[in-house]
Amino acid sequence: MSTVVHLPSDVRRFHAGLDAVRQRARQLGATPQRRRQALQILLAEMQAGRSSGAAVALANSSLRDYPASGWAGGAA
Repeated sequence: MSTVVHLPSDVRRFHAGLDAVRQRARQLGATPQRRRQALQILLAEMQAGRSSGAAVALANSSLRDYPASGWAGGAA
């Protein structure tokens, strides 16, 4: 089965984000499933037009073993 993935327009920036998320996943010892989920979040956020820093931060936050707390509020 084939899948077509539409990459963000700046592919170099996307690849840098991939490297950052993969490195963080290695540091945390994330499972392959959790790493895959983080990479999917990275792609979705970059396709939505978020900055690479914000997209990487959101993807990396999904690598944690605990759910994100709600005390910090939401995005403005």
